[in-house]
Amino acid sequence: MLKTKTNKMQITNPFKIESEAVRYQKYRPQYHHIPFNIIRNYVGKDFESSLDVACGTGHSTFALAGLSQKTVGCDLSEAMLNEARKNFEIEFLQAGAEDLPFENSNFDLLNISMGFHWVEQGKFLKEAKRVLKKNGYLSIDNYGFLGQISQDAARQKRHYDFFEEYLTSASKRSGYPTQELIQSVGFELVKEIKYDHQISLSSHEFVNLIMTWSNFQILEGRQRSLTARKMKEVYDEIFNDKKLELEFGGKTLLYKSTI
Repeated sequence: MLKTKTNKMQITNPFKIESEAVRYQKYRPQYHHIPFNIIRNYVGKDFESSLDVACGTGHSTFALAGLSQKTVGCDLSEAMLNEARKNFEIEFLQAGAEDLPFENSNFDLLNISMGFHWVEQGKFLKEAKRVLKKNGYLSIDNYGFLGQISQDAARQKRHYDFFEEYLTSASKRSGYPTQELIQSVGFELVKEIKYDHQISLSSHEFVNLIMTWSNFQILEGRQRSLTARKMKEVYDEIFNDKKLELEFGGKTLLYKSTI
């Protein structure tokens, strides 16, 4: 086990309920091997040790373990970590991104997938710099549905109208750091990775996937129930008892420590 230090929790996490963690594990796409394989080919070798921050239920950590001799995942939500431990034989620790419980210079690669917008970014980047070894790498990844639900204009409009009325964007920070911020901490951008692929989903699967997204997770009480019912109605009609081939994609920014 890697050396650890005492940590303090600093950020909130909407994925702290056990049922939501189960949904996340079951319905989130497992795509992380795509950008990680590109990173592996770019670097030209496996990593000795890697850290997956905001690891959720461990999908990204499992993929990261495929290119690292030692892999650790951490997340603020114990419910998410419990799901991860059920499915993957990897070390998982409860920890906030801004106060990582590791000594200096522990990792060759630190990854954060779909989590940078939740953290206090300056503090997180300083922690990433601290726990990475000299010339270590930082990867920041964001991924999602590309928006084309149907070639039929009326069905596509129903999809857009539903999101506009019920699921406006969650209030959150940027998905990537500014150039000024990343340089001030001591990283430089070395590679930008863009990728896409198709996933076959039913209405039930797509609805449950949407329910893991932040713009649904922030809803509460009656609004949450109403949105869930309306969502099922809209997408049952759009999918019409069929599975649809939907386009998903993402972008990973790979940084390297400069000092």
